[in-house]
Amino acid sequence: MKIAYLSASTVPSKDANSVHVMKMSQAFAKDGHDVILYARQSTEKVDDDYYYYGVGNCFKIKKLSWPSLRFFGGFIYGRNVKKDIQKNEKADIYYGRDLYSLLNVSSIKGSQIYYEAHKPPATYVHKILERRLFSFKNFKRLVVISDALRKEYLRIFPELKSEKIVVAHDGADLPEPKINKSAVNKGKEQVKIGYVGHLYQGKGMELIAELAKSIPNMEFHIIGGKESDIAYWKKHVNKENIIFHGFVSHGMLGEYFDQLDIVLAPYQTKVATSGGGGDISKWMSPLKIFEYMANGKAIVSSDLPVLREILVNNINSILCPPEDVQAWKEAIILLASDKSKLIKLGDNARNDFIKQYTWLQRGRNVIA
Repeated sequence: MKIAYLSASTVPSKDANSVHVMKMSQAFAKDGHDVILYARQSTEKVDDDYYYYGVGNCFKIKKLSWPSLRFFGGFIYGRNVKKDIQKNEKADIYYGRDLYSLLNVSSIKGSQIYYEAHKPPATYVHKILERRLFSFKNFKRLVVISDALRKEYLRIFPELKSEKIVVAHDGADLPEPKINKSAVNKGKEQVKIGYVGHLYQGKGMELIAELAKSIPNMEFHIIGGKESDIAYWKKHVNKENIIFHGFVSHGMLGEYFDQLDIVLAPYQTKVATSGGGGDISKWMSPLKIFEYMANGKAIVSSDLPVLREILVNNINSILCPPEDVQAWKEAIILLASDKSKLIKLGDNARNDFIKQYTWLQRGRNVIA
């Protein structure tokens, strides 16, 4: 089938949502579909979008500008997406995370609409627009990233039929075969702790700073973050055992994962979105969790209800109260001193990932 993936993600960019749409487009393509991804034009320049994201050149990318008009930019972008589609070959399935684009293409004869949501509607207008989309006869499915979000959508939209909602947690790709190359200088004795991701409010950098101070004989590697956030934290942490690597493109992360012993997901009870506002802690399905699992790493994570949909304490991770520094310290020291437990947690996480959470499996599930 021909699938048009309609996104509002900027490609290329450092945003996790752009990783998600690139990986899903690849998953659809690898499953035999003819795929075109619509994305926002970026001011960032890279040599190869596909290499930057660690995906194959197996689908097309069409980039359109997003007009800088408050309230109207999204509507104009969606209209332009529809115009471009009508100029070219129409798709069998219109799948996407951009509500404006989906509303526009829903009028195309024979279109099938699949909408993916990562949080509930943030405004009254957004809620009205989603209700309109759900009412269309050609609306086939709502895809959500957690069971908690499924329940919230059913609460907000009681008219929405539960059989039209599919829960599809995020995913990752199986790592490429290991090569003798590492971006982290691995010593023989010192334990390496890793965190991958942004440093927005609620992501847990405050907790990592406390842990590094209380466990000075271990290294903490921070991979990711905006330059402004990194500059802030460099002024407020112990520089002796916290190493900031800065932003690393998704295609290069494997070089870092290979040499980490323990990885952290220290989400707090309120987690900001990529813009620095809002709160996604009740609904999220963090990409880093699945990347940690795919790489077979021992995970220490915050014990939040939504993360328990994926992680099981002492089976594929160790779960700790988000703000209990002592509990986190004890978990890290336990894993550092018990290699068999460290390996077992990592192996279990990888096995769970292979069974349920690859991008290819996700791509099949959402349009099955």
